[in-house]
Amino acid sequence: MGDRLSMERMKKKKKEIRLRTFFVRFLLKLVAAVLLAFLLWLLQITVSVGTGLILPANAAEKEALAYLHTIGAHTDIVSSGIPSACSYAIYDTSGALLETDMSDSLRENADLLALSGQDSLSANMLGRTYVKRQTDTRIVVLTYDFRSAFANPTLRRLFPSAELLEVFLLLFLLLAAFVLVITRQAKYLSRELFHLQEAADEIRNQNLDFTIRPTAIREFNQVAASLDALKSELSASLKEQWHMQQQRRRQFSALAHDIKTPLTIVRGNAELLSETALDETQQSCNRFILENAAQIQDYLSRIIELAKTDDPAAFSAECRFQAQLHTASFFDDLLGNTKSLGQKKELHVLFSTETLPAVLPLPEHPLRRILNNLLDNAVCYSPHKGTVTLDASIRDYRDAPEKESTLFLTVSDEGPGFCEDALLYGTEAFYRESADRNDKSHFGLGLSIADQLARGLGGSITLCNAPAGGAVVIVRLPLTGQLQRDTE
Repeated sequence: MGDRLSMERMKKKKKEIRLRTFFVRFLLKLVAAVLLAFLLWLLQITVSVGTGLILPANAAEKEALAYLHTIGAHTDIVSSGIPSACSYAIYDTSGALLETDMSDSLRENADLLALSGQDSLSANMLGRTYVKRQTDTRIVVLTYDFRSAFANPTLRRLFPSAELLEVFLLLFLLLAAFVLVITRQAKYLSRELFHLQEAADEIRNQNLDFTIRPTAIREFNQVAASLDALKSELSASLKEQWHMQQQRRRQFSALAHDIKTPLTIVRGNAELLSETALDETQQSCNRFILENAAQIQDYLSRIIELAKTDDPAAFSAECRFQAQLHTASFFDDLLGNTKSLGQKKELHVLFSTETLPAVLPLPEHPLRRILNNLLDNAVCYSPHKGTVTLDASIRDYRDAPEKESTLFLTVSDEGPGFCEDALLYGTEAFYRESADRNDKSHFGLGLSIADQLARGLGGSITLCNAPAGGAVVIVRLPLTGQLQRDTE
C-alpha cells in the first residue's frame, strides 16, 4: 500500500513542471511550428513547380530563346507563334513599329534595341531582359523577367507575380503557426489558473469547505498551497468568531433576563406604592420610577428579541411551521394596529395591497415583526397630521436568479428623513441619530431587527429618502413558494 502511494506521488511529481520549463517548451513548440510552416511552404512550391502550375524563374528565357532559334533569315514573323510568357514588339527593317503588346514603359527599351546593333539588353537589376532577332523583312524584340509565374494565362493575368503570392503565403503560414501555438498554450495556462481562480472565488464567498485542485505547474501549486493555508486560517478564525458571537449572544440574553426579573419586582412595588396615599412629591417620584422602569423593560425586550433574531437555529425553528400568510387578514390587522398608534398625532395611514395574491408563501410572525418595527418608526417620526404609507407589490427582481418573483414592501413617512450616516449605518444594532430622530423611546434596534429578519428570509432592506422629504424603507423578500391568487 505504501509503495502504491509512493508511486502515485512520483507520478504526480513527474507531471508537475516549473514555469520556466513551460516557457522553454513554449519556445520550442513555436520554433517547431515555424519550421513546419516553412517546410510546408517549400513543399507547396516544389509540388507547384513539379506539376507545372508555376513556371520556374528561367522558363520565360528558355521559351524566348527556343522561339528565336526557330526564326531564319526569310521567316515571316507573326505574333501568333510568340511564347505567352514574353512580351513582344514587331518592327519593319526601318524601325517602324508594326505590332506590340508591350506597355509604353517597356517599349522604350525595345525601340532602342530594335535600332541598335545589339542582340540583347538588360534593362534593370530585377532581371528584365530584351532579346532581338532580325529577318529580311522584320525585326522582333522579346522581353521577359527572371521570376516565377503561373503557367495558366488567366492566373498569370490575375496574379502577375507568383513570387509575391508565395511570400504572402509564407507569411500566412507563419502567422497561423504563431496563433496556433500561442492559443494552445494560453488555453493550457488558463486551464491551470482556473483552479486558483476557483479557490479564490470560494474563499471570497466564505465557502471554505472545499479542496483546492492541484495544477501541473509547480509555482501555481505553491500559490495554491498558500491559498489552502489562508483558507484553513480563515476557517479557524470564522469558527472562533462564530463561537464568540454565540457566547456573547447567550450572555446578552441571559443578562437581559437576569435584569428583567428584579426590574419586574421594582415596577410591581412602584405600582403598589401608587395605590397608597402619597404626597405630590412622592407621586412624582413614583411616576418617574414607573416610566423609566417601563422604558428599561422595553429596552430589555428589544435586546432579547435581537438575540433571538440573530440566532439562526431559533429563527429557523420559528419559520419552520409558518409557510403561508393570508394576505387580507394580515394587512387588515396591521392597518388597525398602525392607526391605533397614530391616533395621538391624527395620522393618515394608507395601505396599498390590492395587487397581492390571497396567500403569500412567507412566515407570518417574522413578517409581522419586520413591518411592526418599520411602521412604529414611521409613526414615531411623522409630524402631526402627517401620512404613513405602506405599498406592497410583487414583481420580478432583476438581481434575483431566473427572475424570481419578489415581494416589495415600501414604508414611508413625512418626517425629517434619514441623515447621511443613517443611510449607511441605520440597520446596525444600537445605531441612533444625534438629531431629530434621536428619541428616548427608541434604542437603535428596530431597523436592525427588521434587517436581520429580512436577511433570514433571504431578502434585504434598503434605506432612502423621498424626493419631497421623509424616510423611505424598502423591504425585498423573495417568494420561493407557489403564489395563490384570489379568483373571485
